Amino acid sequence: MKPPSSQFGFPTTPNNCVMVVEAKALGEPLAARVSQPQRYVDAAALGSVRYVLTTDGPTLFLYEWTAEGWAPEPVGRLDVASIQRSYLLP
Repeated sequence: MKPPSSQFGFPTTPNNCVMVVEAKALGEPLAARVSQPQRYVDAAALGSVRYVLTTDGPTLFLYEWTAEGWAPEPVGRLDVASIQRSYLLP
């Protein structure tokens, strides 16, 4: 069986990989774990990677590569466990 990306004609290779995802167990501290996937990017010489996403399932943090290196703080955060279906407006 082909990997899903190759079914669409664009296999992920070290040259076109733009994001690395690191999944951790539910409730693990994600911000403290971002250095691990960043080391993967460096060790594998994945020069096209611009983003690292860490997740424990419902919580996602997105980190970006900048001209100065990896941004120390996430550029995006999503917690799907706390999304509200309706909001109170004044």
